[in-house]
Amino acid sequence: MPPTNTYRNKPAISPTLQGYVPPQATDLEAAVLGAVMLEKEAFEVVAGILKPDSFYLDAHQKIYQSFLQLHQDGYPIDLLTVTEQLRKTGVLETVGGAFFVTKLTNDVTTGAHIQAHARIVHEKYMLREAIRQSHLIIQRAYEQDDCFEVVEGAITALSTTLSQATKVSYVSIKDVATEVVLELEHLQQHPEQSPGLPTGYNSIDKLTGGFMPGHLIVIAARPSVGKTAFAISINENMAVQDIPNGIVTLEMKDSELVKRVFSRQSKVGNTAITKGRLSPAEHQQVMASYKKIAAFPLWLCDVRGIDIHELKSIIRKMVREKGIKIVFIDYLQLIRHSLFGKEVESLSIITSELKILAQELDIPIVLLSQLNRDSTKAGSKTVPTLDQLRGSGSIEQDADMVIILYRVDDDGNVVDNKHHSNNLIVSLQKFRNGKPTDLTFKIDYNTQMFYDDVPDNHPISFTQAKVPKVEKPGAGIFRNYYEKDNDNTGDMPF
Repeated sequence: MPPTNTYRNKPAISPTLQGYVPPQATDLEAAVLGAVMLEKEAFEVVAGILKPDSFYLDAHQKIYQSFLQLHQDGYPIDLLTVTEQLRKTGVLETVGGAFFVTKLTNDVTTGAHIQAHARIVHEKYMLREAIRQSHLIIQRAYEQDDCFEVVEGAITALSTTLSQATKVSYVSIKDVATEVVLELEHLQQHPEQSPGLPTGYNSIDKLTGGFMPGHLIVIAARPSVGKTAFAISINENMAVQDIPNGIVTLEMKDSELVKRVFSRQSKVGNTAITKGRLSPAEHQQVMASYKKIAAFPLWLCDVRGIDIHELKSIIRKMVREKGIKIVFIDYLQLIRHSLFGKEVESLSIITSELKILAQELDIPIVLLSQLNRDSTKAGSKTVPTLDQLRGSGSIEQDADMVIILYRVDDDGNVVDNKHHSNNLIVSLQKFRNGKPTDLTFKIDYNTQMFYDDVPDNHPISFTQAKVPKVEKPGAGIFRNYYEKDNDNTGDMPF
């Protein structure tokens, strides 16, 4: 009986396909099974390589399943115990009786090459899986299912099959300790470098070590506080450092984002650039910044109404074709989902998928998110907290770092989005590798630039803002929120 593995409702592959016999190595399957029953240590060698579905013959699958059960129950695996286990489960005659089991041991002279034999058996299984997955993809394509779901499903299924080629292994603590020491030695000799990707803001990089590969970083704020501007400023800082990175924007047009980049690089006001009303001097400044901006290793994808499958495909393509080291997504709640009326459940699926993708591609993924409408009900002087994230339970669980932005006046009081305070609190409210911390930034509204270390000759007169104390939220972190936010409220230029 052919193997049945997981990929939607997957039919088993046909015994023959256009005259071909599915890939198999039944002689080696028998050799592996016989060696396990003869040699005490043999099962430990193959257990990390094979599973019942790895075997082509149904009889061999059932015998190997009996090995697993005996091992789990603490019994030795030999001819007598295996025969009795098969008899107890009622499949002894199905596999060919005691004679067939005995023959497996008689045909083996040594288990010296059992590991190599087991790998070949598993490779044949992988080929069968690839054939089966491919036919399912063809079937779904002919059924005219959602094209992005079909392609994403194909990539996921084939990636899973490929990953089975490398089984879980272990290393000694000495090997890992050596890697850690070498990394520490390098960082000690190069104190200007971060273990992760530097954000360009010293206060963040000193605290976090930069954005780490495989991490999901969430940046959240109330409407019009400046989460997009802040995220893009980090994105731009990385481009200046020649770090290839990408932006997937579901809200703003790519030209709007690039106008902000021109504003920061040329030091010409964003409003003037947006309206196209530039003085001769400003026009010259903008034109002078073009060459530098055009050379940035920065790729933008301006899309609307995509789902998580399409989004993952876009990110994979950016990594594969452009070699990006980090991607920014603006923003979570605009990613289309199929669970009608179940926003929190949908957001949970999306954040979980993005966390897995970050680990798979070994890049940081920066995900922007709204705070829910409940965050403004208590008044403008309330400090935003984790439980005010839209879908807070899943985001808090999946994210490695959560940064919440809010503005305060010079006395440390939280202000709403209509107050033109240039004090921004960058609140690291979840941080796996350190304690939650609040950092004070300054905003230049003219160019939408952010400063953690303000230069002495900067045209804005700054005073140090007092960071307010955050009251610990109650038992409301996993509440569900379904209110829709309008991210265009307020009159701030973000």
